[in-house]
Amino acid sequence: DFGYTGLCRYGNAWYYIANGKLNWYATGLCKYNGNWFYVNNGKVDFGYTGLCKYNGSWFYINRGILSWNYTGLCRYGNAWYYIANGKLNWYASGLCKYNGSWFYVNNGKVDFGYTG
Repeated sequence: DFGYTGLCRYGNAWYYIANGKLNWYATGLCKYNGNWFYVNNGKVDFGYTGLCKYNGSWFYINRGILSWNYTGLCRYGNAWYYIANGKLNWYASGLCKYNGSWFYVNNGKVDFGYTG
């Protein structure tokens, strides 16, 4: 079906299909059956937990699925970011409790240099 673009299960894995053909280069989010899935190199990566950029915004992925219910901190690269309802909140400032400790967030990012 050359008109189909989306996910397709084959064996024990899910793959990204674009215009009826498996796209091994696809990386990003794909909506399927009401959920958003993280695709990495053409395959849904259920082992990935972290951030993914989509349409100019960053979203929190938990085990390959966008987690709209998550609010808290997420490490990405060498920084920690504040996530609210599954989306990185660049405007957040204040304290955030994570793993039993409190962190100061400034403009959506943990500010490890802050004292006050």
